[in-house]
Amino acid sequence: MGDSAIAVIVCIIIFLLIGGAVFATFNDQGSFGAKNFIELGDVPSTYLGQAGKAVTVTAGADGLEFTAIAAFGTPNLQAVTDIGNHTTNSIDFAGGTVTATLYLDADIFTDRWSNLSENTVIGVNAAGDGNMTGDDNSLFGYVAGQALIGGQDNTFIGRGSGSDTTEGDLNVFLGRNAGNKNILGNYNTFLGAKAGESGTGNSGCVFIGYDVGSDETEDNLLYIDNSNTPNPLIWGDFSTNEVDINGELNAGSPTGGNYLEIKDDGELNLYGTAKVLKGKTYTFNYASVQAHGKPTLVTRGVFNGWSMPVYAADNEELFTCDCIPSDWDGNSDPIVYIAGWLDTANNTKKFNLQVSTEYYELGANQVVPITTNDYTTETTTANVAQYTSYKIGFTLDASAIGVSAGEPLGIRVRRIAASADEIAGEFVVQGMVIYYLSDRLGEAT
Repeated sequence: MGDSAIAVIVCIIIFLLIGGAVFATFNDQGSFGAKNFIELGDVPSTYLGQAGKAVTVTAGADGLEFTAIAAFGTPNLQAVTDIGNHTTNSIDFAGGTVTATLYLDADIFTDRWSNLSENTVIGVNAAGDGNMTGDDNSLFGYVAGQALIGGQDNTFIGRGSGSDTTEGDLNVFLGRNAGNKNILGNYNTFLGAKAGESGTGNSGCVFIGYDVGSDETEDNLLYIDNSNTPNPLIWGDFSTNEVDINGELNAGSPTGGNYLEIKDDGELNLYGTAKVLKGKTYTFNYASVQAHGKPTLVTRGVFNGWSMPVYAADNEELFTCDCIPSDWDGNSDPIVYIAGWLDTANNTKKFNLQVSTEYYELGANQVVPITTNDYTTETTTANVAQYTSYKIGFTLDASAIGVSAGEPLGIRVRRIAASADEIAGEFVVQGMVIYYLSDRLGEAT
């Protein structure tokens, strides 16, 4: 009989002698050993009824057993923190020489703060004085809102943010030491590390940027910058609706080339299509009228003007000369407007006015030209009463005239024959103004 057969027979005999208390098998290597956990000698003998349990060391530390998981307690924050003395209403994290305490959901900790509602506190010693009675505060960070007592609806985020605030309401302090010394201020928004750090009672302020407004003590102010300066890039006063820009300001489309530029010395410039429409009154040469006795000066109430018949080489014309405004943009076409009235009632008749212009350069010692650039505008009346007024426009071709800003522009006004149906009576010229586009603000020089 072989060795293997003898080993099997011995195993059966031992099993029968001890009533099956030990069960052994012959493993693949030809020696005895356990194949299953329950075949070990210091463990439970069966898996029956042990579903969902964990394997633990016995109380006597001499074996293993199955233990219900419920015996470990429910693994939730309420169970971990428990309700009791506030020193236990926390989760302590220890690592090396650093120990931090994290308070979560202050409504759980009814013994820590009395009469509170819906406060959220996360951070070492956040709201650390333990006397807070205010509601709806959110405090995040080391000593954030440390001294807060009766303040409500505050949001402090960052180490030291609002740490000295005791009674302030509706403040938002975001950043390390933001609003750090603000004790009683209300309605502030401080965004940035050290923003509004040293002010003790500011209210209604908006400070944006690192260290911005940290020394400011007044209320209702706006500061936007990236440093502590009394002249921030943007300063404002909400109480007076005033805002200052400390530096140059471009408005419009600088990248597209069309914008208003305000320099830090107050100079204003316009670029591209950014323009200002301005007007300049031209005064007729009254000496010429007196010398020739023409045109006739007439008066209507507090208004007067020159009565213009159809020109027939008889001095029935008006002259004026003035320099093109120095702030003209140099490209657009100026528009001349003549104002006046009819001295006689008319019914669907016509009158025709002519404006003639010319220009020369003073600095170049040019010969004064005799040529003109003529522009005519014919107007058809309706059935109009005597003294009906009109405003008649003439668009000058700046490129054709070749005019330059600051140089003299001579203008002559005549009434010439209409194409048909000439008006009865005469047209009275009261005055003339020229409108132009400027690329600068302020008075022309």
